[in-house]
Amino acid sequence: MVDARTRQDVLDAFERVAPAYTDRWTPVPESDDPGWALTELFSEMVTDVVTRLNRVPEKHRVGFYDTLGFARNPPQSGRAPVTVTLSERATENVRIPAGTQMAAPPAGDSPEQVFEFVPGEGFEATPARLHRLYSVDPAIDGIFEHGSALSAGESTQLFGGLDVRKSLQRHALLVGHTDLFDLPGGKQIQLTVETSAPAVLDHLRWEFYEERDDAEVTAGPDANWHPFASSTVSHEVVTAPTVTLVLPTSATDPGFERLTETTVCGVESRWIRGVVEPDVRPETFESLEVESLTVGVGSTDATIDVLLAGGGPVDIPVDGKPTVQPFGLAPQPGDAFYIECAEAFVKHDATITLTLSGMDVVDLPPESVGALDPPPVAWEYWNGKSWALIEQLEGKEIPDGGEPTDSTEVTNLRLTGDSTTGRITFPVPSYLEATTVFGVDGHWIRARLRRGRFHQVTFRKNTTSDFGGGVYWTLVTKSVGVPLFTGITVGYEETGGQAEALVSLNNLDYRLEPTTGGVTPFRRLPDESQTVYLGFDGPLVGGPLHLFVSPEDREYPETFTPRLRWEYDAGSEPAGPGGDGDAWTRAEVRDETADLTRRGLVRLVFSEPSVAHERFDEELHWLRARVTDLDGSFRRADDTTTTVSDAHVASTATSTADASGTAPPTERDCPCLLTPWPCSGEPCDTERRLRTDPPAGRPSTVPPTLRRLVVNTGWGWNVRSVTDETLGDSSGRPNQQFVVDTIPVLEPAVWVDEGDRLSRADREALEAREALEETVDPDGRVEAVWVRWTVVPDFLTSTARDRHVTLEPLTGTLRFGDGVRGAIPPRGVENVRISFRTGGGRGGNVAAGAVTELRSDIRLVDGVANPEAADGGADAESVAQVLTRAPAQLRSRGRAVAPGDVERVALDTSRTLARARCLPRMDEAGERRLGWVTVVIVPHTDDRQPTPSTELRRRVDAAVSERAPATLVAPTDRLFVRGPSYVTVSVAASVVAQATAESVSLVESTAIDAVTSFLHPLTGGPSGAGWAFGEPPCLSDLYALLEGVDHVDHVEDVTLTFRSVSTGDTVTVTDGSSPPTLGPDTLVSSGRHAIGVELTGRVSTAGGRR
Repeated sequence: MVDARTRQDVLDAFERVAPAYTDRWTPVPESDDPGWALTELFSEMVTDVVTRLNRVPEKHRVGFYDTLGFARNPPQSGRAPVTVTLSERATENVRIPAGTQMAAPPAGDSPEQVFEFVPGEGFEATPARLHRLYSVDPAIDGIFEHGSALSAGESTQLFGGLDVRKSLQRHALLVGHTDLFDLPGGKQIQLTVETSAPAVLDHLRWEFYEERDDAEVTAGPDANWHPFASSTVSHEVVTAPTVTLVLPTSATDPGFERLTETTVCGVESRWIRGVVEPDVRPETFESLEVESLTVGVGSTDATIDVLLAGGGPVDIPVDGKPTVQPFGLAPQPGDAFYIECAEAFVKHDATITLTLSGMDVVDLPPESVGALDPPPVAWEYWNGKSWALIEQLEGKEIPDGGEPTDSTEVTNLRLTGDSTTGRITFPVPSYLEATTVFGVDGHWIRARLRRGRFHQVTFRKNTTSDFGGGVYWTLVTKSVGVPLFTGITVGYEETGGQAEALVSLNNLDYRLEPTTGGVTPFRRLPDESQTVYLGFDGPLVGGPLHLFVSPEDREYPETFTPRLRWEYDAGSEPAGPGGDGDAWTRAEVRDETADLTRRGLVRLVFSEPSVAHERFDEELHWLRARVTDLDGSFRRADDTTTTVSDAHVASTATSTADASGTAPPTERDCPCLLTPWPCSGEPCDTERRLRTDPPAGRPSTVPPTLRRLVVNTGWGWNVRSVTDETLGDSSGRPNQQFVVDTIPVLEPAVWVDEGDRLSRADREALEAREALEETVDPDGRVEAVWVRWTVVPDFLTSTARDRHVTLEPLTGTLRFGDGVRGAIPPRGVENVRISFRTGGGRGGNVAAGAVTELRSDIRLVDGVANPEAADGGADAESVAQVLTRAPAQLRSRGRAVAPGDVERVALDTSRTLARARCLPRMDEAGERRLGWVTVVIVPHTDDRQPTPSTELRRRVDAAVSERAPATLVAPTDRLFVRGPSYVTVSVAASVVAQATAESVSLVESTAIDAVTSFLHPLTGGPSGAGWAFGEPPCLSDLYALLEGVDHVDHVEDVTLTFRSVSTGDTVTVTDGSSPPTLGPDTLVSSGRHAIGVELTGRVSTAGGRR
């Protein structure tokens, strides 16, 4: 400052010396005296002169840097992905040319923003819609569906990520039979399988298909499939290994009714299926070959409709009651016991199992003095004409806990051993028909006493000498116990022979298999490596067609290269399931996504139209991207993860540190960590140190997580193209100057019509550089020869023959050379023109969905939209920023040696960066290690915790590496660029509002908004310039802030809670305690706040937490 005087200083000086020069007038300050009024006017004039004088050094400083060639950088234009929506009437590709313009309408105070597909960004929009999106991983035999999640606005990780249970892969054998599988609950299905690999069947989970109204229907291959309650597998070897599976339906499942008919592979039937358990490897299940398969059904407890005994109906025993005497109390030959069970007896191919439990006999009075042979019992059925004998009758006694033993007596309803249960089996006679027994219609079998009796009474003649002798008769009885039982069940097994249909399910593809002959039901994925499949509902042809891919931000190692190969089926060979890679045609591709790991476009050109084929059970036009470098496969476990210990160093930044965090404090040993770090000079309070970990971002090879994958999308830049604007006539004189009307001028191309003055050598050289254009009239005569001149920053290295021109983008001033430094354009009329783009600025960073207007008229295009927010826009550089940048560049000369140099190089990489902090001797884990450098960068955003993207970190890393000493980046890279660690600050306070406050809620919300803005890392702080790295707010800062809120009388108390985002550690600060010590890589951010407002004796906290 040249002169430090203020207006008051001038007035004081005038008042002091005036009496010495004016003996008739005494100045009276702040009076109506005309002399004093003139004095004040004079002081204003002096102050204005002093102010301009004090700006002279700054003016000369600006002029100095301007002379050295430093100028304000023009604004940066943002870009947004813009998706074109075609009309339903579109049947072929629609060309979206470069120059197509879109706009985001004005929103609030923000003006309209124009976006444009610049040259090189034109494409063809396809009417084919992306219908399916799958990823497959043959290493885990996994298939993963992603389209539904993306349609719902959710993220989805390719190849299943860390949760392979999301796989839709099912290897299943479906068995269909309409009649046999029409079963109620409590029945069973029996499969007999002849196979050379019987052990595989032990790894199948058996399920049945039933649609239930009250059940949640799951999507995918498991929809409406329900597991059997249990399954029994028995192995035997007869002529070949045979496996019998018994699958009981659950009678106790309240949701079970009957198997539902459905259509699979065009066959309508009732279905069961065996699904390979997910932990079985393909090498195991693909060896299964089914030689034959027969199906059967059965029941162990068929419904008994009626029991007749003793000439009338009897109750069916339940839980041992009542006791049934099948032939009554006094059986006679011809008496019969009838059983009616329509469920079992109508199945002519079934084998019946009649089980009687609680079997016993009862003796009839009087007491028997002899034994009769048991009467034989005949088991009969009605054949339509008469009762006929049932053949192939077998009886078995079932001892408790023992094996069944053959017993013919069981058929006579008697037991010979100690058991109480008997089983009678017989095939259902093929001629069994319904009849009426005792007025009841049904299908009956009966047990009839063929002959003999259960009780015989005779009189025996006896003589005696007593009482004078004589003859008398005595009663003689012989008997056999009358049978009874307390339980009866009817079971059956019905063999239906071959299944009506066999269907295999592999890789989501259902295939109808033959029911006879050998079947190999299970097949692995045909892919050899990880592959992403995109299914379109129409042909893909021509191009370039654009796919916009937006994965979540994740860093991958530089050496990680999956080398995706994009392919499609052009119909040259079948490319269906089971086809190999040779059946696919390679598409021409320009991939800016680094194999789907970065946000960007995949530009595809199809030399031939695609052909639809069936894959994943859908006939679509499939496009795939497969990994060709097996070493570049994505992995589920990141074996490069380092456990970060207490990695943070303590540093206390003073309130005088600038907001960029670049002011170097004194370096000394920090006693709290015993490591040398830039420190405030005071010993750190280890008990008040808040530990933080570096933010995640270390390179890994886990599969990318997609946020969006959109077709027909291009990069729309926040610029407007101006083509062939005529600047005027060249006079042929030195140092000509032209002004472009529209500013800023971005990416200019200056053209001069040089007529026929070009030599052949010049023409050939210009044509080689594509810097020559000719315009001809309808007769073919050359009217103008336009030559593109090169825009240079200055003429210092230009010669008289160099077609050079300088341009100031922010003023639009164009200057040509003087013939010594830079050529002079030839004289001509309107022979100087320019093409350029204009626009840019932070205003172009519009939100997602803001771009809705199509400015260019393109047929069959219904609309446009940006699925993601625009980014990258930055305002023009201010003079103050130039004055900060220029000396740093002069000092570093483009090299990154000192920490300040590194920070300047980082900030110069992109004007979207707000902060950069270089931390020597900090490694990627945040620990002290010699030879390492960590650069912490912060983008300029309104987010509560601004975090740099992977792409921005990569750009800064490349820029710093290019200018850093070779020892830092070779032979191993020891430079690490990342975002800051964050600590949230939550404020709890009690304030007292003034009596004039109209609303407590308004005071609360105003206070919370003020605190939230105050704690923003970039725009908060006492000066509004943000918080320096390692600088925590103090209680006094918050007291001052809250007392400045409208209608706040005073603040009673304030409590601050500091919480590490990475570790969750907290430190609470109250009156009398100091704020915690933060690491040099740490910024504060706003947390959750609770402000209580007291008004007229009441305390309110409603709505005071945010």
